[in-house]
Amino acid sequence: GKYARTSTPDQRQRFAAAFRVYAESVYQNRISDYHGEVLKVTGSTVRKPGDVIVNTTISGGQVGQPLPVAWRVMGGGTSWKVVDVQFKGVWLAITQQQDFVSTIDNAGGNIDVLISQLQRDAQRPASR
Repeated sequence: GKYARTSTPDQRQRFAAAFRVYAESVYQNRISDYHGEVLKVTGSTVRKPGDVIVNTTISGGQVGQPLPVAWRVMGGGTSWKVVDVQFKGVWLAITQQQDFVSTIDNAGGNIDVLISQLQRDAQRPASR
């Protein structure tokens, strides 16, 4: 977001480390909520080489009605990574970036507040 241009190299490094731990913690906990569901690929759209939207439905298990979920994957060959997920029409990365900017805005532009929040959130047990 807008604060990336004004952050120091140290802040960028600490943010990247905190975000990685946060993302692994949060998403692993959310993914573990699903077991017994079936993920079916229903199609894909190549945005450009190496950037693909994969459309899926999730059904069964704890899911009442089939849920459409889109995955933005980037890469090539045998190295593809999910970089964003769309659920109920909302792309997670865009929403998350807006939330992060709002947190920094509310802290008067202090990026360290967001870094601390990510570190705290990564340590919290998942709420179910």
